[in-house]
Amino acid sequence: MRTKLLGLPTEKINVNGGLDFVRELVRIRDNRECQMCGKKWKEGMRRLDVHHLDEEMESKKDINYDRNNMDKLI
Repeated sequence: MRTKLLGLPTEKINVNGGLDFVRELVRIRDNRECQMCGKKWKEGMRRLDVHHLDEEMESKKDINYDRNNMDKLI
């Protein structure tokens, strides 16, 4: 199931785990590269931030939304 999720980032599936787990799945899906500027994460660096494509959701901490809408996270 994990391979399927990472291979198809827009597929909606039920993901269990907290915010950190969901964020890490997004980082892996995006090949640990910033989708806006192209900066690539390297060992020893601070992990790249994960953002919502919908700016209105940025201020909300809704884990259920994030789990069900990982295609809207970069």
